[in-house]
Amino acid sequence: MPTQRFPTGWLDELYSRADIVQIVSAYLPLKRDGRRYWGLCPFHHEKTPSFSVTPELNLYYCFGCKAGGNVVQFVMEMEKLSYHEAILYLADKLHMQAPQLIEDPDYERRRSERERLLAANKEAAAYFYRELWTERGKPMLDYFYRRGLSDAVIRRFGLGASLDEWDDLTLYLTQKGFSEAELRSAGLIVTKEGGRRFDFFRGRAMFPIIDQFGNVLAFGGRTLGNDQPKYL
Repeated sequence: MPTQRFPTGWLDELYSRADIVQIVSAYLPLKRDGRRYWGLCPFHHEKTPSFSVTPELNLYYCFGCKAGGNVVQFVMEMEKLSYHEAILYLADKLHMQAPQLIEDPDYERRRSERERLLAANKEAAAYFYRELWTERGKPMLDYFYRRGLSDAVIRRFGLGASLDEWDDLTLYLTQKGFSEAELRSAGLIVTKEGGRRFDFFRGRAMFPIIDQFGNVLAFGGRTLGNDQPKYL
């Protein structure tokens, strides 16, 4: 398995020089509207543009199929490349010389574990978002409306609802192939003595915490009742 990684400083320079609008425009036409650029999503069939690119964040997001990420993830998807291959592909496009890789025997394991946890969080965010628009999620949706949030704002920030059930999210994510150990590491489930498991967030309005690369790092959840603490 790979035991080498790119130097952090070199990667930071690559990300700062990679103009996502320019990169994406090589694959599909984009039209500017306000702070964003819009086009037809390359990941699913559509007639009305729902694929957005936000240059100041170097991120893309499709409001139709929910695909999103940073410039490297876009290249990975479009060219069917690994992360390492996509980095070198971009470096070539930017006329950056590939650096000497750093020996790090534990790097691949750490990167793989982190990617799995981020994937679990992304699936959880999509689950919470979908539940918000169901009958069971209506109390949370009504709460957002009472706070003056529009549907557009709710969609933009991916707000959601965790159901007042013991293990709905756990069952959903384990069916998606995530292990209970991974879900515990991500902070999405809790396991008590005796092996009883339950969702960490239950019956709360959900706020995903997203970094500049489109990764869901964590969640905030607000109870609508008298449960304590009010915020998790």
